[in-house]
Amino acid sequence: MGGYTKVTIKDVATKVGVSVATVSLVISGSPKVAAKTRRKVLTAIDELQYIPNQNAASLRKQNRDVFAALIPDLNNPFYLSIVRGLKDRCSRQGIVLHISETRHDYDIEKAELHFLRGVQTSGYVFIGTVLDDDLIDSLTHCRVVTIDKVYGQKDRYPQILFNNAACMEQAVTYLVSQGCRDIWYITPPIWTHSQQERLRGYQQAMHQAQLPYSEKVCISYDSQMNMMEAGYIQMKQILANHQPDAVIAASDLYAIGVMRAAREQNLKMPEELSIVGFDNTLYGQYSHPPLTTFSLPLKRMGEMAYELLTQDSSHSAGKMYVTADFIIRDSVRQ
Repeated sequence: MGGYTKVTIKDVATKVGVSVATVSLVISGSPKVAAKTRRKVLTAIDELQYIPNQNAASLRKQNRDVFAALIPDLNNPFYLSIVRGLKDRCSRQGIVLHISETRHDYDIEKAELHFLRGVQTSGYVFIGTVLDDDLIDSLTHCRVVTIDKVYGQKDRYPQILFNNAACMEQAVTYLVSQGCRDIWYITPPIWTHSQQERLRGYQQAMHQAQLPYSEKVCISYDSQMNMMEAGYIQMKQILANHQPDAVIAASDLYAIGVMRAAREQNLKMPEELSIVGFDNTLYGQYSHPPLTTFSLPLKRMGEMAYELLTQDSSHSAGKMYVTADFIIRDSVRQ
C-alpha cells in the first residue's frame, strides 16, 4: 500500500485470500484458526504494516493497560498454567491480557509483535519463545519479562528460569538407585532454555554414572505434532530395536505417549519399564501407573511475571530460578 492509503482489515483478508472474519479471529487470538492460515494472516499484517486502530482506540478510550503473553502452544498445560496465574492477576486489576500462540515460529512471533504495538501494549511476557535479543530490544518504553528464555548476556530484563539440569540429574540418579541402567531420554526439539538444560543435565548424570548415553536421546523435530502423539511415535521407534529399562520424558505429555507404546508391546510398568515425566500435570496424576515426575509452581510463576511487570523492575532484572519438587509415584520400579 503506497502513499498515505490507510491499510484496512479487508486489505489483509484480500492479500491472504480469506474472509475478514478469519482475520478478525486471528487478531483476537482465537485458537479456531488453523496454524498455517494464522501464519499467513500474521505475515500479511506485518508486510502491509496493518495496525488495528479501532482496537487501539477502544483500549485508549477505556484507559486500560494492555499486557501480552506469547506462548508456543495453547494445548500444553505447562504453558497454560503459567498464563492462568498471569491472567488471574491481570483480571483483578482490569488489565487486558492478549494471549498469542506462536508455535515456535519466528515469523509468527515477529508479526504478533507488530500487531501488539498497534494496540499500545505496555507489558510483554515471553514464555519459551524463539525471538532474538534484537527484537526484544526494540520494545522500548515497555516492560518485559521472559520465562524459560535466556535473554542474551545482558540481564536487562527479569528472566524466570527453572533448575532443569539439577532435576534431570536427580531423575537419572534415582533411576540408577532403583537398578535401571539402560536409560533413554525423549524430548521435543531443543529450542527452549528448559530443553537445553534438561538435555545437559541428563548427559552429565549419565556420564557421572558411567552409563552410555550418546545414542539414547530421541528428539522429535515436528513442533506441530501433539506431544502425546510425539512421545508415542518416538517410543515405538525405540522399541523397534531396543528395550530400555527406563525412559525419562521431557514432559508428562510425552510420558503418556511412551506409556501407550509400551503397553502395546505388553511391557509391564514399572517392572520392565520405568518412566519419569516432567511438569506434574493431571494426565500424570491419573495415568496407570501414576507418573513419577517433577512439579513446578507454574501458576505462581505467572503471578511473578505480573508482579515484575507492575513494579519497578530496575532492581529485579536478571535471572531468577524456580525450584521443582520431585514427586515419586508408581511408574518407577522399587
